[in-house]
Amino acid sequence: MNIFVDTNVFLAATDPHRQSHQAALTFLQEGEDTLFMSPQILREYLVVATRLSAVNGLTTVATFNA
Repeated sequence: MNIFVDTNVFLAATDPHRQSHQAALTFLQEGEDTLFMSPQILREYLVVATRLSAVNGLTTVATFNA
């Protein structure tokens, strides 16, 4: 099956503190489906993931240890 993957799946997969982190990793790493993404999805991910951690919506170890 062909599946189009949204930005939020990639964000969850790269943020171990998100509730859906393990599910996102499992979805991306296992399974036999063909996954697709668009340049827009990649661009959205890069915009969020490269913002300052205080405003990017991702959690960090430093945030949890503060």
